[in-house]
Amino acid sequence: MYPSPFCKRYWKETIKEFSSLKNVVLIGLLIALQVVVGLLYIPVTAEVRIKFDFIVSSLIGMIFGPLVGMVSGAISDVLSFVIHPTGPFFIGYTLTSALAGFIYGIFFYRTRIKFWKLIAAKLIVNMVCNAFLGTLWYYIYMNKDLVFEALITSFWIRFTKNIVLLPLEVMVIYTIFKQLFLILETKKLIVLQDPAMKWF
Repeated sequence: MYPSPFCKRYWKETIKEFSSLKNVVLIGLLIALQVVVGLLYIPVTAEVRIKFDFIVSSLIGMIFGPLVGMVSGAISDVLSFVIHPTGPFFIGYTLTSALAGFIYGIFFYRTRIKFWKLIAAKLIVNMVCNAFLGTLWYYIYMNKDLVFEALITSFWIRFTKNIVLLPLEVMVIYTIFKQLFLILETKKLIVLQDPAMKWF
């Protein structure tokens, strides 16, 4: 267990997650699950969707850390495009998916998970990855044909959606993590956790 990610041993540990065949197999299975879950979504507008792949992405981050989370996020995005393309491939969305996996790993890997960490991680992902970068990539993807007012409107739609969904998404992660703690601890995939997941 590490008090923070700001130490050399922490990053050595994250790199080692790639060296185990068992880990690679499990990572591959989780990436496949993330792709499948990512294909399920609820459309809000033409460019805004409610997706559920954050569940698997946060789980990968908790078990394997920020580096695996980042790589898994990128791979799952590319595979999702190959399996179900919705337009031309755009690298921005791949970078966003990778960044989200990295953030979950930073907050959840080899640490005692607290409720505030769930909120902080999901808030950063929702605001930075989904609202801000999602709007930016959409603007670039549309070849800057959007006028400024339409761009601002698109951002506020994403911002509102992500703020409204934040409590629900946090509770979904909280519930799933609590159900999986004992299994993952038994398999020595995560450090010992407090099943009550207190605030501090």
